[in-house]
Amino acid sequence: MKNLPRKIIYFIAIALVLFFGARFFIYWKVKDAIVKKIANLKEQGIHVRYNSFDVNSWNGSLSVKDLQIVTSAQDSACLLAGTVQELNVEGIFILPLLLKKKLCISSITLVQPWFQYSRRSKKLPQQSKSETGSSPLRELQIDRIRIDSGKVEMIDSASCGVTFRGRLNFKLSGIALTNLSTDSMKWNAEAMTAEGIVVDLPTSFYKATLQNLSYSRSDRSIQMDSFKLIPTLGRKEFALKSGKQVDQFTLLLPLLKVTGFDLSKTAAKPSFIAEEIDLHFNLDVFRDKRNPRAIRSATRLPVTFMQQLPFPVHIDTLIISPSNIVYQEHPEKGDAAGRISFNELTAGIGNVSNDSTGESRMKVHTRFMNAGEMNADFTFPFQKGKPYSVKGSLVDFFMPEINPMLEPIAHIRIESGKIQAMKFNFIYDSRKSNGNLELRYTDLKILALKDDEYKSTNKLVTLIISAFVKKRIDKTNSIDERTGTIAIERDPQKAVLNYWWKSVLSGIKAVFGFETAVQKEVNKKRAAD
Repeated sequence: MKNLPRKIIYFIAIALVLFFGARFFIYWKVKDAIVKKIANLKEQGIHVRYNSFDVNSWNGSLSVKDLQIVTSAQDSACLLAGTVQELNVEGIFILPLLLKKKLCISSITLVQPWFQYSRRSKKLPQQSKSETGSSPLRELQIDRIRIDSGKVEMIDSASCGVTFRGRLNFKLSGIALTNLSTDSMKWNAEAMTAEGIVVDLPTSFYKATLQNLSYSRSDRSIQMDSFKLIPTLGRKEFALKSGKQVDQFTLLLPLLKVTGFDLSKTAAKPSFIAEEIDLHFNLDVFRDKRNPRAIRSATRLPVTFMQQLPFPVHIDTLIISPSNIVYQEHPEKGDAAGRISFNELTAGIGNVSNDSTGESRMKVHTRFMNAGEMNADFTFPFQKGKPYSVKGSLVDFFMPEINPMLEPIAHIRIESGKIQAMKFNFIYDSRKSNGNLELRYTDLKILALKDDEYKSTNKLVTLIISAFVKKRIDKTNSIDERTGTIAIERDPQKAVLNYWWKSVLSGIKAVFGFETAVQKEVNKKRAAD
């Protein structure tokens, strides 16, 4: 009995020696395997260097300082590289790995990482089943990943020039990857935060900044604060270097919030599903039409675009809180840009989806040119072959407010006039639009301007225009009422916004007798029916 405590002490001592000895041996084997793998990468043209590589078996940590990776893009002379001032992996648990083939890590921290890559970069060699063994890793769990002052660059594999440059601070927690040994791998994360995001696009002449981006799985929400997209060149230089007609955007998005969202996916089928997206923004768009027109592939209408996405999308409701849109266009001939604006714009869009039936609807309210009240109702049918539709109205609009667009582009000035009510209703598909526009207005007076810097009046053209818009009303009624046909053939290289605007504009022109051949043909068919 007296020797029992001593035996227990010996047993505990031997167990501790075996435990820590085995632990030290396992971590030594891990370090040895990593070092050998790094040496083998050299044969693949991937050179890895580091100042120090330490493994601590007592607390289960790994530390690498001054890590450098250099390789080359496939079929390219560009050298690609990456550096990490310090890489720390802490809390590596061996027992779950041995018993359940589950790797658990408390934290991974990368201090001042910088990576450069190309779309044609070499990939790390894949391990065969014989190399990984018959029972590869099944699960991976990481409590926290942190990136301090991270930077990344993308280069063009032909010119080796930088096309994308970004930096951020990043935190990700509660990461879990399961079914790693199968094709049905799943992953999720509990929370994510990115701060101080800056993105430079040197070849596109833009810079984007984002103050904060956060995700919470428990709240099922994503929030983005203070996003800015700003051109790095002035309008004249932007147009000159672009060489083609392209829109120049300036976007300020103070807040975007997604609720009812779950950041999870399978390897085979990722998805984007949310209950509601709420945002408000200020958007300024400028186009210089003095440049030659760019030749590009046909743009897709909204439903077609959604249906061709490689993953399911379903958003119950998208809400646009009061926002502002300004579009400016410098004509091919002229000394100033025309301007059109949609102020205090609000909208609600329901059933934004590419995996459901029925239709999606969008209702919009705005102050057109910060003057008249405009409402529009859009339908987007999911059924193939069914046309889209738009109907809306503009009321109490003081017509001289549109002069900032008319004067530089059409050399026309509206001296007086008020739209009591304008109603438009049309359908459209990928080829053409068809509908009607009704206009009720009073006291319209239009002047044609000479094409000179003083904008003097062209009396002859004014006389001709006046003949077209002359009132056909009796003496007891001061309101003129007219109807025009909406009919245009779609320009497939332009966006759907242009399609909507040009459709309404065709109806306005028809009201005053300026009908195109397409509109005349539509009117003949209607008369025949």
